[in-house]
Amino acid sequence: MATMKSKEKQKEKENSKKVKKVGQKTPKRKDVSVKDSSAQYDDMDVLADDIIDENELNLNEVKKMNYTELFELIHYFEVEDDFDTVNILKPYLDKLKSIPIQLASLEDRIWSYFYEKYILRIVLVLWGIIGYNLKDKFLSWFSLDENIQMNGESVPAIALIIGVVAVIIILAWRIYTAFMESNLNVKKRHALRFRRSMRILVVNKDATIPGIFKSFFRGLFRAFPFSFITILTMQTTKSGRGMHDLLFNTIVLKLEPDVTDQEIKDFINFNQNLF
Repeated sequence: MATMKSKEKQKEKENSKKVKKVGQKTPKRKDVSVKDSSAQYDDMDVLADDIIDENELNLNEVKKMNYTELFELIHYFEVEDDFDTVNILKPYLDKLKSIPIQLASLEDRIWSYFYEKYILRIVLVLWGIIGYNLKDKFLSWFSLDENIQMNGESVPAIALIIGVVAVIIILAWRIYTAFMESNLNVKKRHALRFRRSMRILVVNKDATIPGIFKSFFRGLFRAFPFSFITILTMQTTKSGRGMHDLLFNTIVLKLEPDVTDQEIKDFINFNQNLF
C-alpha cells in the first residue's frame, strides 16, 4: 500500500513538471467566453495563476477544488491550448463525478408518496372511528340535533363534524409536510422521517431548498386529482420529474449519507442538461 502511494505521489510530481505556466504556450487568448461571462473568465485567470507556482501545477490546491471550479479550470486550459495540463486535471474531475448522489427513481418516489398517503389515511380512519363512537358527546358539545337541515335535506350532524375536522387534518398535514420539506427544517435535513430513511431530498434547480409556501403548493399539485398526471410525467421526462417538479422548478434526489451541500450543487451543475 505504501509503495502504491509513493508511486502515485511520484507520478503527480512528474506530471506537475510537465505543466507550463498559463500564457506561455499561447500568448494571445482565443476569442471565446466561459459560461457567457468575460468577468468569470478573468476570475479563471486568477485561479489558474494561483494553482501554478514557478511553472509547476500545485496538485494539492487542485484536490481542494469542487467540481464546478475544476470543470471551468479545465475549460480555461483547453481555450489556452494547454492540453498537457488538461490531461493531468481530467482524472481529478472524474473522481468528482462519482459523487454519491443520483436522481430519485420512479419506484422510490412512488413509495415515498405511498408512505405519506398511508400515514394520512390511518389518521383519518382513526378520527372517523373516534368521531362516530363519541357522536353523542360531540352533539352535546356543539348543541346540535342528531340531524340538521342543509339545502332542504336532512344530514347527520356527526357526519358534518367528522367531515369538517377531516378537512382540517388534511390541511394541517399539508402544512406539516411542507414545513418538513422546506428550508425552515434545517435540523432534520428538510425531509419527513420516512423520506430521510429513503435518503430522498427535494431541492430547487439552483440546489437550494424550497421555501415553505413553494413546498405547500407543490404538494397540492402532487395530490389527487393531479396524482395520475404527475406519475405520467415522471415516466416520460428524462429526468424523472413530475408535473409538480416542472411547475415549481424542483428536483428530487437520492443521497448517500454525509453528502455535503456543495456536492449536491456540483451534481446539479454537472447534470443541467437533464433539467
